[in-house]
Amino acid sequence: MNNQISISISQSDIDAVKAAIAVLETKLEPHLKGVSDVERSNLNKLGDKTQVFVDKAYGYASGNFKTHVGGLINVDEFGVDYNAFKLLGELNLKVGQIARKLEDSMMLSGAEALDAAQIVYATFELCVRNGVAGAQEAHNELAARYKRTKRTPHIKTT
Repeated sequence: MNNQISISISQSDIDAVKAAIAVLETKLEPHLKGVSDVERSNLNKLGDKTQVFVDKAYGYASGNFKTHVGGLINVDEFGVDYNAFKLLGELNLKVGQIARKLEDSMMLSGAEALDAAQIVYATFELCVRNGVAGAQEAHNELAARYKRTKRTPHIKTT
């Protein structure tokens, strides 16, 4: 069995991480808003291609053309929204990278634990066949909690 990950984090580091997460929640949560999947699908999406457009439009709207668009939009709120987008994007990038590594590490740890458990289960199957005392009870308990399913290979599409 190839061991790709072995994590042991000290309790003081765990406490520090949980405290840091609590700070993020305390400081960010009052400023964040969740949206439903339906709301999300109906929103205009500002991405790399449209960010230059928004940047230029804000420059014009807050500059010499403020008097022309000021009656149509709140130019100050436009700036607040655009600056929030840039700040939240920066924070999201940093937190997202950590979240992805957490997910990957959790997946690797779980996969390795399941691999080890499957070996234990297979060993108990052999022990039952060889008449090892107590093996049948352990095998039955594991069998009740483990249902083998065929894994569908992930097929990449381009």
